[in-house]
Amino acid sequence: MKRYVYDNKIFNVRVTAAGIIGLVVGLFSIYRLLTPGTNTILYLLILLVCVYTFWETFVSLSNPKEVQISDEGITFKAYNKEHHYAWSDIKDFHLKEFIHARKLYLTINKPTLFRGKYWVNCYYMNDTDEIFIYLLKKECEIHPNSLKAQSRKFD
Repeated sequence: MKRYVYDNKIFNVRVTAAGIIGLVVGLFSIYRLLTPGTNTILYLLILLVCVYTFWETFVSLSNPKEVQISDEGITFKAYNKEHHYAWSDIKDFHLKEFIHARKLYLTINKPTLFRGKYWVNCYYMNDTDEIFIYLLKKECEIHPNSLKAQSRKFD
C-alpha cells in the first residue's frame, strides 16, 4: 500500500482554516439574518457559501489529507473519517486535471452529497508526480475505450 499525505501546515491553512472560517462567517450570517433591518438576500447568499464550504471540508471529505492506494482499492482520509472504494466496485472514475497546478478533480461512481467527489491536490502531497500520473493512468485503465485514454501516451 502506498500513502500520499498532504503537507500538514499547508492543509491546515488551505483546507481546515477555510472550513472554520466558513463556520464562523456562517454563524455571523445567521445572527445578521435574525437582526431587524438586515439585507436578507446578501446574508442568505453568504450563508449558502459558508454551508457549502463547511460541508465540503468536514462532511464530504472533498479535500482529503491522505490518499492510500493499494492493489485492492483507494481510500481518502481526513479528520478521522475515510472513504474507501474497492477497484472491483468502481464503475466510473473520471478526472479533470489541472496539469500546471498538479491538482485533480476526481469523481467516483455516482457522487452524492456525502461522498464520491474529491479534489486531490497532488502538488502538496509527498511524491507529487507519482500520485498524479498514477491516477491519470488508472482513469485510462478503467475506461480504456474513452477518447481521453486513446489520446494519452504513457511510457
